Amino acid sequence: VQLIDGRSDEHVWTETYDRKVENALELQKVVALQIVSELGASLSPTERRLIEHASPSVPEAYDRYLHALALYAAVGHGSELKRRMSDIERRLSETLDLDPAFALAYALRAKTRVQMLGDAIDDDAKDRLGEAARGDIERALVLQPDLPEALAARGRYHTYVSIDPARGLEDLLRALSIAPNDADSHGIAGMTLRRLGRFDEALVH
Repeated sequence: VQLIDGRSDEHVWTETYDRKVENALELQKVVALQIVSELGASLSPTERRLIEHASPSVPEAYDRYLHALALYAAVGHGSELKRRMSDIERRLSETLDLDPAFALAYALRAKTRVQMLGDAIDDDAKDRLGEAARGDIERALVLQPDLPEALAARGRYHTYVSIDPARGLEDLLRALSIAPNDADSHGIAGMTLRRLGRFDEALVH
């Protein structure tokens, strides 16, 4: 692993790791904390908790989550969107069967279920999806109370399900205060601000 200053192309730090593949998920935490130390940065308690819980303990669960995340990042439109969202939900359910304590997977499944509401065939289906999304959000926040993805999911829920965008914006801004570079949270915040008629602020996000 090499850490390079992009402005000068100078090597700041380098390290070689000799570990077994099954320990790769734990290694992510080690590397993240070592880079923070090399940069002389200090982590807030929230940031440290996020690093400590960044990866699940089951590699197969992480693999399914990453596949779902890739699909979520390129959802498409129309019938393709409906099919892909169903596939994402299925993969995340498999992830959680393997690792029921994986908070990130609950958060992503909640976002997916809220998005699926737009294609629900009747009010009963919408109610089921809304209730399931709310359950996922609650579970994610019990597991990791400061998880920005879960806060963003709750923000999306309030904007599109409970139709309370002002409350949704509070969650989204809190999520962005923890993870200011999360593009999905910025996108949801922009759409929420648009619903509130705050167009100039929406464009910033």
